[in-house]
Amino acid sequence: MATPNQAHVQNGLEAVEAGVPALIEKPIADDIISGEKLIAAAEAKGVPL
Repeated sequence: MATPNQAHVQNGLEAVEAGVPALIEKPIADDIISGEKLIAAAEAKGVPL
């Protein structure tokens, strides 16, 4: 699914919550804090990101 850059974090978090691996193109997030949140969520759930 292709999404605008502003939706990457929200869509990524939804995929992680569902246990679905996600490939996110650059930029992963609009800011570092949001990107780190997404990465931490994926690592905590063991979902490839």
